[in-house]
Order: sequence, then structure tokens, then C-alpha cells
Amino acid sequence: LAYAAMMEGRYQVAMEAARKIESQIPAEFLEKYVTMADGFMTTPLHVMVRFGKWEDILAEPEADEGRYFSRAERHAARAVALANLGRIDEAREEVELLDEVAGNFTDEWKMGNNPAGDVIAIARAMARGEIAFKSGEKERAFELLREAVAMEERLSYDEPPGWMQPVRHALGALL
Repeated sequence: LAYAAMMEGRYQVAMEAARKIESQIPAEFLEKYVTMADGFMTTPLHVMVRFGKWEDILAEPEADEGRYFSRAERHAARAVALANLGRIDEAREEVELLDEVAGNFTDEWKMGNNPAGDVIAIARAMARGEIAFKSGEKERAFELLREAVAMEERLSYDEPPGWMQPVRHALGALL
């Protein structure tokens, strides 16, 4: 429901559904199966990016230490938010933090049917593209976003998709 509402432009419904996902995954399940369940906990961040809720993204708390996917995704969302707020140096720092956290992924880390590293690579390219665009490096931004589109196309089919924020939407908006 969160993904469908997001694509239909219904922020409130999408956010309510995203928060429901968070609240319905038992903490003990998340802890035991973090490598496969953590990716679904990032749905609120995707909704906020989709609707440009920059300040809300920056207010989101950091996930627990062992939740690498959530932490990496939060850094990506923060990078996009900070770039859109004109805080370019801070946005670049968030991408560096994303890389540090993503370095903890092992082969067991998944987002649905896809390796977590493949999904986070899209997040990284999208964040770097937004930063480049907001820095006035438009051609570099388009190059990075087109790379992210290609990465997104290589993901295995999944419902919801492994990467919920279609890169083509960001690319189209910036073009």
C-alpha cells in the first residue's frame, strides 16, 4: 500500500502505510533476521524523498548500530535532503557515511530479492546526482542519474521494488 500510494501522489496514505510496516515488524524478528528484514524498515524514507519532505528526513532518528541497511538508506536520504536545502558539504559527508556503513554488508544482506549492496549503489548514485545538480554540475548529475537508472533496471523483479523511488522520476524532474 505504501508504494502504491506513493506512486499515486498520496503522501498521507503512503506515510501511514510506511509507519505501519515499521510498527508491525516485531523487534525480536528484526534483530534475528536483520539481514533480510531491515530493508523494509526504510519505507518512510522513500516516501519522504518522493514528496520532498527534507526537514522531516533530517529529523528521522538513526537506526540501531547493527541495522546497516536502514543506516545506509538514512544517509542517502539525508544527502538528498541536504543537497536540496543547499547544504552541499553536509550532503557530501552523508554520502561518505553511507559508504562507511555499506562496507558492513555481507552476501546475506538483501532487500527483497536483491543484494543490499546493489540497492544501496542506486541510493549512492542518486544522492551523488542530486548533489552534483545542486552544485551546478548538471551534466555530471545527469550522468550519475543515468547510471542509477541502469542499476535500477538490473535489479531483480520484486514487489515492492527493491528501490522504491524510481530514479527516472528524479532524472526527469531535473531534466
